[in-house]
Amino acid sequence: MAVNHEGATAPLFKQLIMAWDIYGNTLQRGHCEVHPWVHDPYPCCLCYSDSERHEQADRQRQEYNEAIERDYYKAEREEFCNKNYFRYRMINKLLRVLASVSIRLEQIKNRYEDRLPI
Repeated sequence: MAVNHEGATAPLFKQLIMAWDIYGNTLQRGHCEVHPWVHDPYPCCLCYSDSERHEQADRQRQEYNEAIERDYYKAEREEFCNKNYFRYRMINKLLRVLASVSIRLEQIKNRYEDRLPI
């Protein structure tokens, strides 16, 4: 004979078919395994509200993480653009100077080409 949570003894065949809640106590018929004080079978109304609360927290956490990631990449892009804008301007000026030097050298070459002996 086994002793249940109320101190009464139960026959052996009842021990074999008894259900237990998650706390290790015997489960009364028609009660939730997770919330044994609720007279609803598993999943009970509290299980549903817990899952909804967890889902809502997961959604909020996901939205927060997406916002943080979006802000991070926006800041990275702005920093990259600021750094490369300066580099772009410097390279552009250098190319214009090289182009003007190349044109000037071509003009000088054409001017003195007639004077060179062949």
